[in-house]
Amino acid sequence: MKIAVLGAGSWGSALSMLAAIKNKNISLWTNEESVFEDISKNRLNSYYTKECVFSKNITVTLDLEESLKDANMVIMAIPSKAYREVLLRVKPYINDEVLLLNAGKGLEESTGLRNSQVMTEVLGEYIANNAIFLSGPNLAMEFAHMKPGATVFASHNLDNAKKAQKILSSEVLRAYTSTDVIGVEIGGSLKNVIAIASGISYGLGFGYNTTAALQTRGLKEITRLGVFMGAKLETFYGLSGLGDMITTCSSELSRNFRLGLSLAEGNSLDDSLKKLGQVAEGVPSCRAAMILSEKFNVYMPITKEIYSILWENKEPREAVKDLMLRDYKEE
Repeated sequence: MKIAVLGAGSWGSALSMLAAIKNKNISLWTNEESVFEDISKNRLNSYYTKECVFSKNITVTLDLEESLKDANMVIMAIPSKAYREVLLRVKPYINDEVLLLNAGKGLEESTGLRNSQVMTEVLGEYIANNAIFLSGPNLAMEFAHMKPGATVFASHNLDNAKKAQKILSSEVLRAYTSTDVIGVEIGGSLKNVIAIASGISYGLGFGYNTTAALQTRGLKEITRLGVFMGAKLETFYGLSGLGDMITTCSSELSRNFRLGLSLAEGNSLDDSLKKLGQVAEGVPSCRAAMILSEKFNVYMPITKEIYSILWENKEPREAVKDLMLRDYKEE
């Protein structure tokens, strides 16, 4: 079996390492020449996964066609901003026999579309309905260091989710299956916005009370939106909801949390992103969430305040004050 992993950032690199535990033919595609050279010569991705050594089962390439040729499974670890473009390039190589797994956790910024919806537009409904969508408490660097964790594989085709589960599960990755694609995608994408809020909270010197309130109420507004869109309530209390929320809102390994820390220090969004040096999916997903919030008339106060900080230059402390002094409500 050949598995193509598209994207050699921290998450794609970690996924290739996880896939290589049980599978001997992993093709990792990157469009970054420095990454290609580093992995080829040193078996390291020094920028993204530091000292973690790539298995001999992994071959890196700059040629997308070479990576996809004869692949039985394709794993997409592509940022939301490039997702549609890469799907268009992938399209000629996807057929009924190829297992397609999306591992990105973001929403299309300009439309608010989930990855499965973008996939439907580009590859067609049949392919999207048979694809698998991954989400869970998955810090890339912990998996790269072979620290055990769990995730969810969601698909309208449960048999395909089970196939992926069998291929990728190991002593390091425990995969569960679900048919709630909407819930898994919404939870996995929008917890990044709350992670930015948590990073801001930590950076401002607030305590565990604040963090717990942000996570709990953040999960509430994400759940409210997700259920309105057709997701199952219980999904948000599983790995791709609560589990992912706990991880990304509590660890400096989380890029979105680190972005929030930088914003709390008084840095602009542009400067914070430059300092981060990697994609923070909470940024485009926040804008997308506001599109969805307005479209469905769903109340999302934390998301709205983060939007104001990111794009309206609102002071973080002022945003906190406005959140705290809103009209009184029942829980």
